[in-house]
Amino acid sequence: MKVFRTNLVVGKLAVEVHRKPIRNLHLKVLPPDGQVLVSGPLRMNDRTIRELVDEKEEWIRHHQDRIRKLPKTPKRTITTGEMHPFLGKDLRLTVIENAPRNYVEQSSSDELLLHVKKGITLAKKRALLDGWYRAQMKARIPALLEKWEPVMKVAVKKWGVRKMTSRWGSCNTKTARVSLNLELVKKAPRLLEYVVVHELTHLHERGHGKRFQKLMDRFLPEWKKRRRELDRKI
Repeated sequence: MKVFRTNLVVGKLAVEVHRKPIRNLHLKVLPPDGQVLVSGPLRMNDRTIRELVDEKEEWIRHHQDRIRKLPKTPKRTITTGEMHPFLGKDLRLTVIENAPRNYVEQSSSDELLLHVKKGITLAKKRALLDGWYRAQMKARIPALLEKWEPVMKVAVKKWGVRKMTSRWGSCNTKTARVSLNLELVKKAPRLLEYVVVHELTHLHERGHGKRFQKLMDRFLPEWKKRRRELDRKI
């Protein structure tokens, strides 16, 4: 998809603008520094963007403050002794050099083993860990869908796992496709479950208004508590 990128200043807010072949207007505040991003149709004019940002300024400031207060995660060098989160707990990484093949395994409840061939690059080590996380995430989603689809009387046609910078999940209500943030596999299982229920609820209600919240109250009464916990651990 071709994207046309420009920049605007609205009041004191710097806004990055992406015009692309989509129908709707989207506003995001991105980590790690609170960058404001507006995405919209190719014919979207600057006036529309300015009106949106002006209208949502309080919301933008709130999310910028929240993002900037979050603890910064140091860049990992993938070495023995590092702690890597998984299902809400930290696993101690042990790197086994000069292995016959490259692979990752969880050797115990608190240890992760990374077997690597001689001369492997840091980028490849990171890719191996990402692949392991992705496989673990994909292994857990089917059981959640099997549990919640009949309860909520919905059916997901497709689902996927991908890296996201500003949201935990998304739901295309027209195609019944759900996408989930890869980072969720690092959180406690109840938080992944909350996001799954949240996205499935969009198959009943597209927005986040009163009807959506009433549905969430019915399906998962403690959803607000889980949402707050997830927001603290972004």
